Amino acid sequence: MKITLKKTYDFVGSFYENGLVAVHLNDKWGFVNEQGDEVVPLKYELVDSFYEGLSAVLLNDKYGFVNEQGDEVIEAKYDYVGNFHEGFAKFRRNGKWGFLNYKGIEVVSPKYDYAWDFLGGKAQINLNKKYGYIDSQRNEYFDGESNA
Repeated sequence: MKITLKKTYDFVGSFYENGLVAVHLNDKWGFVNEQGDEVVPLKYELVDSFYEGLSAVLLNDKYGFVNEQGDEVIEAKYDYVGNFHEGFAKFRRNGKWGFLNYKGIEVVSPKYDYAWDFLGGKAQINLNKKYGYIDSQRNEYFDGESNA
């Protein structure tokens, strides 16, 4: 794969399957395509890999998501976010964890002490020093019993 860069960057990453590459210049991150066009503007403090079509970005010390066209599809208002897995991304606000969907809807309000990524239809959660799971229907399971 050949890339044509239109300017010199401080850092150029590897291409993702979507044809975009992360670039860094003057302490800002964004993405360019194979032609060197800035698809995601260089304005972010951090960018992450694309997962399920979205990249986590850091703007003004808050996290959100951009799509492969460079649109900010989920506002940067979270203390931290994970990547999308199986349609959900974990997020942290005020020290508690919840889950978002692709539209930025908080499908699970932040209440967990910690949450892991979804895998196989479930995500591990920690609440009040108890470990359990939440499924994609938002049913909670602790110690083998459902809290749905």
